[in-house]
Amino acid sequence: MNNIKYYINKWCVDREKYLKKDLYFQIHITEKCQKKCVHCYFNEIGRSFLEMKASDCINFLANANNYAKSISKNLAVDFTGGDPLLHNELDTIIEYCWNNNIKYGFKCNPEVIVSDFERIKFFLQRAEDISLSLDGMEIMHDEIRGIGSFQNTIEAIKILNKFNLKVRISFTASKNNYHEIMTLFDFFINNNIIIDDFTWARYWSENENNIIDNELLVRIFEEQFNYLRLKFNDPNFFYVNKENRVVPKVFFSFKEHQWIPFLIKKDIIFPEIVNHIMNNENSLNCTATKDIFIVDVNGKIFNCRKCYASKYIINNFFDNSEKHLIKNTDCLECIYFNVCGGCYAIDSFTKNAIKCCLFINKKEKEKTI
Repeated sequence: MNNIKYYINKWCVDREKYLKKDLYFQIHITEKCQKKCVHCYFNEIGRSFLEMKASDCINFLANANNYAKSISKNLAVDFTGGDPLLHNELDTIIEYCWNNNIKYGFKCNPEVIVSDFERIKFFLQRAEDISLSLDGMEIMHDEIRGIGSFQNTIEAIKILNKFNLKVRISFTASKNNYHEIMTLFDFFINNNIIIDDFTWARYWSENENNIIDNELLVRIFEEQFNYLRLKFNDPNFFYVNKENRVVPKVFFSFKEHQWIPFLIKKDIIFPEIVNHIMNNENSLNCTATKDIFIVDVNGKIFNCRKCYASKYIINNFFDNSEKHLIKNTDCLECIYFNVCGGCYAIDSFTKNAIKCCLFINKKEKEKTI
């Protein structure tokens, strides 16, 4: 128990540190894609198969790099799409990053890694990390992302493991597949597959039928916490990494934004850390309140891709100092607001679920003290 408490508290401290030091952009450089995943937001907003010109991307990177230096931060970018590995001028964009010491990673599909690794190996070897998606075991994942996608993704991970490249796995959870989150986690451990960061978050859509509600969310948290507690007592859960440190084979991140209130309520997070994150605005809450942005292939810039309204485009973003979403939910009155920040996307999509499972009104809390 002490080990998992230390792990969780260290995760909280480390996450706040790295979120503060970078100016981060997730740049959609192409809409080209081998897949048509059922939960992809392009299905909702439409897909035109645009591709950002390398010159436009490089011009933006130059401005972003200058801006990052002006606010004493480091520029970090992830190239995504579609599949960024399909971009016709990827070599030009990556060469610019190399020449200007810009940290970059990829949020991509596995197909190019598996079929053409030698061509893209140098791009990947100098990346900070490579993010892939898995949404369950083979039958479930392939139903969502296409036949053969699961095996391609596992093969891609094994290739990346072989070259000691940092692998991130994201899982989009709905009522249909949430039960396979930890089954997949076990699959990695039992097959000695190394995952440097494993996260899951809820699927959001205008169709609420498949969205995990708050009552179910609490049950999932309970089950996963108990599972992780057992794993920390299992020697097979750990391995010695290239820095000669004993670490989990699968590093679980508590990304789903209600995790932290849940862990606070269970008295898992140390009091001094709770005090810090609950009394310091913008400490460990929603990334949409930080210097973290999504750049669409057409040049529009968002805090959150699920919040479609954006007044920023590539050529006006750096002229405006106010770049964050204005929160407008009941969460403003919650004692956990500085922990998770509420969710503008939840407010937009599910009017009946804007309060999290652990909502506690500040005034109500004061009355009980």
